[in-house]
Amino acid sequence: MDKFEREFKRVEGNVRRLCNIALFGKKLVVKGKENFIKEGPNIIIGNHVGAFKDIAALLKVVPRPVFFTANKMIFNRDEFSWLIRKHLKRHLKKFGLFVDLAITPIKTVLINFVSANITRVGTIPVDLYNRKRMAMKK
Repeated sequence: MDKFEREFKRVEGNVRRLCNIALFGKKLVVKGKENFIKEGPNIIIGNHVGAFKDIAALLKVVPRPVFFTANKMIFNRDEFSWLIRKHLKRHLKKFGLFVDLAITPIKTVLINFVSANITRVGTIPVDLYNRKRMAMKK
């Protein structure tokens, strides 16, 4: 088992709990589960734009380790915090800043966990604001 799989096994319980929270109240239906490739490299391409529910769903249904590309900003605690605040403000307008303040304790735990472990489980950072060549090379 390689390094990334060992690291994923170490944090798997926490990842599963976060997935359950992200998918609370959602029913997953998997069609074509028999088509998942059991060994060797393969690429799963989703039609999402990075939504955490899509990532949680893939982690729950794919029967092997999954490695993602992700916005490089979530690898850095301060940038990740800013990104969450920006997202809340964009979707909730003025109320978003209040929500950001209200969820600060939970958000801090989430940010610390994700930022500390995202590289360790093989996630590939992508600079969404510059060229994507570095991610493609990796």
